[in-house]
Amino acid sequence: ILPRNLICDFRGDLSRMEIYKTLPVAPWRICAGQLVVQVLLAYVIALTIIASALVFEDIVTMQMALVLAAFALPLTFLIYAVENTVHLLFPTKLVAMGRADFEFLGRSIVEFIAKTIYVFAALAASGAVGLVTSKMMGTTWVLPGLLSWLTLTLIGLLTLVGLQYAFRRFAVAETID
Repeated sequence: ILPRNLICDFRGDLSRMEIYKTLPVAPWRICAGQLVVQVLLAYVIALTIIASALVFEDIVTMQMALVLAAFALPLTFLIYAVENTVHLLFPTKLVAMGRADFEFLGRSIVEFIAKTIYVFAALAASGAVGLVTSKMMGTTWVLPGLLSWLTLTLIGLLTLVGLQYAFRRFAVAETID
């Protein structure tokens, strides 16, 4: 829900894309810069939720809260990178044009399913790396957790490479006004 409501990135800047494309800055820096604000805002919201769960829920321990806080940042980065990559590859307005805009509804559902599959695949790959490492190493969860975190971070950075490709490929003249 949050990525659809917190729009201060490429998705809200279709009118400024020509300016971004002409800046003498490397595309990966523009893409990373577009992600910083909303990733940090969403991360602060996630940390607030984790802290409140730690305070109000007996089942959440300090170790669990720290693990959740550690994984929240690369996961948030991944989610926003995927949102922006899909938007740059298939640009469209973010609001429906009428009450019965079935094209918008269908597109939104397909995009949501595709993005969800990608994020869950990244989480599954990250978890698989952690589980395999845990089976090989034995008792401690520190190294499997670290490798799982690194895997999720690497997938997020690879998605940033995809975002850079989508940014370079984006044709300003062909966008919907």
